Amino acid sequence: MKFFLINRGLSGSPTYEAHYAEPDEVDPVLIGDGPRCPECGSQLGHKVWLPPHLFELSNTKYPDLLHVTFSLFASDRLLQIVLDNGITGIESMAPPATVVRVAHRSLDKLKKQPPVYREIHLIQLPLKFDERMSGFVRKSKDMCIFCQSNEQVKKYNGLILDTQNYDGTDLFEVIGWGGYQFASERAVEIFRINNVTGVDFVSAETYVPFWMIPEWWKLDKLSPLAR
Repeated sequence: MKFFLINRGLSGSPTYEAHYAEPDEVDPVLIGDGPRCPECGSQLGHKVWLPPHLFELSNTKYPDLLHVTFSLFASDRLLQIVLDNGITGIESMAPPATVVRVAHRSLDKLKKQPPVYREIHLIQLPLKFDERMSGFVRKSKDMCIFCQSNEQVKKYNGLILDTQNYDGTDLFEVIGWGGYQFASERAVEIFRINNVTGVDFVSAETYVPFWMIPEWWKLDKLSPLAR
């Protein structure tokens, strides 16, 4: 059983922007705290961007999936693909976001209008990682059994899930690892067949955050964006 990270690639690099519009939040930006572990108090997920969701885009190459602040925003096209193919795991959606400007121009001056984007929230599953196979190096030997928070992990060689309690959900986060969105092999295949853009699916088994890679900025030309 194989899983993938829904990765934004090397966002912010010239290579990324050549493919997709980059989002930038527009005030007011209201940030709330994410949920916390009832046992140890660690933050279980990323912070929450509260409505209203206002942002501008850097160009008219609109992707199906946007990473804005701590959130995922899906286009209506992407959400229709999810619905048509029975892809599970989206727990809730926010009302449509407002794209204020594109490339510093108001929408009434654009020939190509942006799609409707909605923030999506993925279900959090109580799964565990195989820490030995994943090469986890923890900051201390103490670990909360409930949340296994990633705040306690300083290095790993991949994210290999223990699938004993996996229920087949296609899109999900793992409790204690908010901000790391996972996709099933089935979902990735459907997204690729439908040419979903704005996402780089990376095998979770070999995933390492870019900030753990020496001189990661040199990988721009190798980043397989928007497969």
